[in-house]
Formats: sequence, C-alpha cells, structure tokens
Amino acid sequence: MNSERHSKSGFTLVELLVVIAIIGMLVSLLLPAVQAAREAARRMSCQNNLKQIGLSLHNYESANKRLPSGSFTVNDATPHTVLLPYMENNNLYNLFDFRYSLNGSTLNSPAIRQTLAVFNCPSHVDIAPGFSWAGHGVYMQNMGGEATWDNKTGVFVRARSARFGDISDGLSNTAAFSEIKKGNHPGTGGSLGVFAKGTDDYYRTASRYAGWTPAMDTVYDVACDDASLSAWRYRGMQYYRGLVVATFYTHTLTPNSRFRDCTNQGFTAAHLAARSFHTGGVQMVRCDGSVTFVSDNIDASVWLAAGTMNRGEVNANVE
Repeated sequence: MNSERHSKSGFTLVELLVVIAIIGMLVSLLLPAVQAAREAARRMSCQNNLKQIGLSLHNYESANKRLPSGSFTVNDATPHTVLLPYMENNNLYNLFDFRYSLNGSTLNSPAIRQTLAVFNCPSHVDIAPGFSWAGHGVYMQNMGGEATWDNKTGVFVRARSARFGDISDGLSNTAAFSEIKKGNHPGTGGSLGVFAKGTDDYYRTASRYAGWTPAMDTVYDVACDDASLSAWRYRGMQYYRGLVVATFYTHTLTPNSRFRDCTNQGFTAAHLAARSFHTGGVQMVRCDGSVTFVSDNIDASVWLAAGTMNRGEVNANVE
C-alpha cells in the first residue's frame, strides 16, 4: 500500500516578521497623509465658521447701519452676542437680558454658559475645562493696531460702533476677526498663574504688567515677555465678555508671536496676538467677509496695516 506524504505550507517566523515590518512601514507612510487630510477638513470647517461670522457682520450692519461695538459699556457684551440673531441663533440671543451685566447678573447665567460650535475652531486643542458656567470661543474681534481698547484704529473697540464708511482703508484690506488660543484655567482656583517661558501654557496666557507706560500703548515692550510675571489664565473662556483678557486680539504682535500676550493692570490696554493650532499661521476674516490664511512669517508692518481701518496704508495685502 502506497502512502502519501502531505506537506504543510505556511509562513515561517522570519517571513511573518517581514510582513509585519512592511505593514508597519505602510502605516507610518499613510498616517501623516491621513492626519493631513483630517487637518485640511478641520481648517476648512474653521474657515466656514469665520465666513459665517463675516456674513453675520454684514447682516448686522445692514440692519443697524453700523457694526457692533467691540465691548458695549452698558453690559460689557461682545460683538458675538449681538450677532447671534444673524447666524440663526435667535433662541440663545433671547436668553440674554442686555439691560444687565452679562458676567455679573444671575439673570444672564443661562445664556452665558452656552458654547457654540461656530465660535470654536475644530483644530483647537483644549487643555483645561475653564469655567463650567461660561461659554468658550476662539474667534475674537480685532482691536486694531494699538493696544488701548478705545484706540481710533480698530474696527472693534470699547464703546464705539464703527460704520463701513469709517473703514477708509477698505473693507477688503481690514481685519475683522481672527483666532486665539484659549487659556489653561482649570475651572476652579485663581485666575492668575506663573508659567515657564516657551511652553504652551506661556502662550495661552497673558501677563499682567504693572510697569505699563504710555509708549506701550502703541509698541510692545519686551519687559512683558517675562516668565516671572503672573498671567491671566482665561483667554477665550468667556466669549460673551468684552474684556481685553477674555476676548479681543490686536495687530501689534504677529500671528503666533513668540512674544507673550500682555495686559496692563486696569484691563484697558493689551497686546494680544492672533494664535492657532493650524500649521504655519492663522485664519482671518476681513471686513468684506472674505477669509484668508495668514502666515506666521508675515511682515510685521503688513500685519499691522491689515489691523487698522483708517491709516491709509497701502501694504495691507496679507496674502
């Protein structure tokens, strides 16, 4: 009787290790592409958010014949709050009682705790919850080319509502809103902290500088860039509050500046950079409603020109 030999086939250990190595290499090659695609989608979503803000500004101006104030004196409200009806958020808008302080009156507690996706970039990385009773946002109003919150160059400053006619530099040459990085406040405890220079926390916070001089109203002083200074921790963590440390940004520092944000003691002046988690720059919506990506490497004079509405600069093209 003849017997048949049956041989078994399969991977050897060496072959299996080679296959695993090849799969690992393919994954390592594909992962950056997947991550890049995801960031491109997030960046597009961010751009669409800013387009909605730009459109709402035009609808607001059409109805009121002027833009909203950067900070309303009667209640410290931001432009974000009064733009709500123009971006299909009437129900939230109706929760606000604008006769009273938004941050100080319990009548506004149900309204201020709301966080809206349209005010938040999907690329933003949150590292702290902030206040449980306050809504967050990363798109902030342009305070202009000077540090004082009542300066004459900014579209959105304290207690003034600009008209389109006031923007003599041109709507397409003037910034309206851009991005910031939210602070690192944990939700409880003090509002100030001290952070190591160059860290993520350092650039999410704004130092409180007691030695503010009149010259600093227009030019950043490197004395602000000091890790020993206490810094405010709740940037972007009260989107409804027209306070320089909570909202606003300025064009006195270039995007994602390596100099730290800085405020004076009285919250009436600040140098506040546009910042984001997009690689290489920030998104910005102009007063004409168009959105553009601005490189971190933009010339400081061009960035400054884009932030002012009435200085007559001819070099405000940020692209």
